[in-house]
Amino acid sequence: VGGGGGINEEEVDALVAERVDEIVAEKDAEIEDWIAKHNKECVERRRWFNVVQEMKGNIRVFCRCRPLIGIELDKGEQIVCKFDVEGEIVVGTAPRAADNKMYEFDQVFGPDCGQEDIFEDTRQLVQSAMDGYNVCIFAYGQTGSGKTFTMEGDLETNPGINLRALQELFRLRDERDGHYTVILSQVEVYCEMVRDLLAPASRAGQSMELKSVGDGACVLSAAAAAAAAAAA
Repeated sequence: VGGGGGINEEEVDALVAERVDEIVAEKDAEIEDWIAKHNKECVERRRWFNVVQEMKGNIRVFCRCRPLIGIELDKGEQIVCKFDVEGEIVVGTAPRAADNKMYEFDQVFGPDCGQEDIFEDTRQLVQSAMDGYNVCIFAYGQTGSGKTFTMEGDLETNPGINLRALQELFRLRDERDGHYTVILSQVEVYCEMVRDLLAPASRAGQSMELKSVGDGACVLSAAAAAAAAAAA
């Protein structure tokens, strides 16, 4: 470098800069290629994930047996359910097995199972929802069987499926690239009437109608009720 017809500093800098640009371009191309492969694998993984979910059954029924509450313990009552085989619940205390009732479900949770245990078997449904599949989770049972606790729980210390599902949904949203819009609605079905629990004060208490919009989809609308109220 320097005199005598050798390469000067400016030429060296130019060659280095040119080579750096070439290396950066090559690495950028490699990164773009790996990103494309990664996105393709993600799409394929999601497809197979939901194929597995469908193989498990589009409709799955879980059974949860709650522990005895205080008033039941005071009366000396005992749990009459047994959980010896996974997916089965035996009801009855007769010495002969044939005299008891056995029921089968996709999964059975005994009194010792906590909220996290219940949610683990529904967690994958949240991912299916993020992948574009319609998902519904609901609790069914007689009064006092634990539906509200299972779905809501204690929001501060021991949340139920509702809050845990929302937490998982937002975790997946933050984990993935892309734009997601989250819309929340809350309705009550009581005495065959449907009401919007998040409606503004002007529409509070109004009944809603279930309308078909084609392709098997349905929407809830309060327009008819509002129109009827205006006509009255």
